[in-house]
Amino acid sequence: MHHFSPTALETYQSCVQKYVYRYEDELYPPNRSEQAQVGHLFHKVMETLLKEKISLVDSKHTLMHAKQLMPELKPPDSLSSQGLDPFFIYQLTTDLISQQIQLEQSWVETTSVSPGIAEAKGTISVGPYKLELRLDRIDRIGDQFVFIDYKTQETPPSWKALYEYELLQPWIYSLYGLETYGADFLGFVYFLPKKPLIRPVLAFSENFHQSMLSFQKIKKKFIEPAQVHDHIAPLKKHITALMDRIKAKDFLCPEPPKSHCRTCSYKPFCHVLLDHHGS
Repeated sequence: MHHFSPTALETYQSCVQKYVYRYEDELYPPNRSEQAQVGHLFHKVMETLLKEKISLVDSKHTLMHAKQLMPELKPPDSLSSQGLDPFFIYQLTTDLISQQIQLEQSWVETTSVSPGIAEAKGTISVGPYKLELRLDRIDRIGDQFVFIDYKTQETPPSWKALYEYELLQPWIYSLYGLETYGADFLGFVYFLPKKPLIRPVLAFSENFHQSMLSFQKIKKKFIEPAQVHDHIAPLKKHITALMDRIKAKDFLCPEPPKSHCRTCSYKPFCHVLLDHHGS
């Protein structure tokens, strides 16, 4: 049985060559960008705060504890060796954590939620394949469950990408939620601390859908429970087709570079990009 992840499938869809570098050749860019370092540190801090059962809504205490964790989770030398200013990285991460606390306060006020499991792992089978999952967080509302994912970029993932299955993570995690929790799985939500914004994405309960409308400015684009279930069969078909192509090593990448090539960490040595500029 072949093993895949939502990130790997999204990478394959967006750029076959990037998938090959990352997952087939196991090549890693020597330096992570400033934004990537901040995102990684933010995730590690949030994971540690939850595991240590630190309140996420006590502004002063939470922020103080987060600042103490940063040098432990990402030592200054590890950042300096990559040509980055560690204290600047810590400050940017502190700003994100501060805005995340605002989101946590709003989240608790609206849902009476109990922050639960941090960095939960799981697997789900789709056809002959197994997908490996790593969720940022699972929260409880009473006896029911909500999946949370942190996005540290400023722009929320587009609705178009969600509807057209370019964005697979929410769908795949929700399949896992339905399989694991059944009717007790409520939905999938993004936290975007840079905005700051809480963006409900998928709802599997009418009550949860109604409570999430307070966070959703464009109501008509919020996928309602009745619509979500209609996507499950075509979604599984789409995922299986992608994994069939990867298994068959369909790695031809003839198209010219896309806009995201400009910020790709593999840009300096990508032969597709170099061939295009040389032609």
